[in-house]
Amino acid sequence: MRRLLARLFRKLFSTWALRGFLPDGSVIEARQYPFGRQIFATCEGDAIALAAFGIDLEFTVLIAPGRDGDLATVVAEGIGWRAVRGATRRGGAAALREMIRRLLASDSPGVVSVDGPLGPAGEAKEGVLLCARDSGRSIVPVGAAARHRIPVPGAWSGLFVPLPFTRIAAVAGEPLSVPRHCARAELRPLATELTRRIGQARARAGEAVRAWPEPRISWTSP
Repeated sequence: MRRLLARLFRKLFSTWALRGFLPDGSVIEARQYPFGRQIFATCEGDAIALAAFGIDLEFTVLIAPGRDGDLATVVAEGIGWRAVRGATRRGGAAALREMIRRLLASDSPGVVSVDGPLGPAGEAKEGVLLCARDSGRSIVPVGAAARHRIPVPGAWSGLFVPLPFTRIAAVAGEPLSVPRHCARAELRPLATELTRRIGQARARAGEAVRAWPEPRISWTSP
């Protein structure tokens, strides 16, 4: 079943039109983004749309337990990503250590859904900041929007699946750095700032996809 779902999502991804936007507003193709030693901070609701931008790239992704996380894991592993499962209340410490270990051992990007497993949706928790601090990586806030989509029923996070042949915009915000010797008590203001930057990226993605013109279809007589 998992393999079938993974194949179906790969097929679905191939129908989407993708645009990426840098912090300065520059538009790039999905494969032109300079992926490196970064941690992409996302909301769980955007996870499926964003996965299409990293097909077959060796991302390491931290995904919360739960039904939404199960679906996100099927998608992630189906496109070649390496998933680490865990959240603050359910195996969080071990998952966080494993995520940091993998980031230290790799030059590939990391991805963390910052608001799992119980929300509130869009609100960053401290786990991604600890990953960044202990791995020496910066955090890139990311948001996505799809022109046409369907919500996953009952998903607390607003998880959605873009419809076939739709347009998807992904926006990268200004990176956020976490000082190496930052105490855990000092992370809350950084989490608030990261929440704000992700919210801005999501809003910009929504504006970008609404401004993306529909293709013109011309009809010619035989």
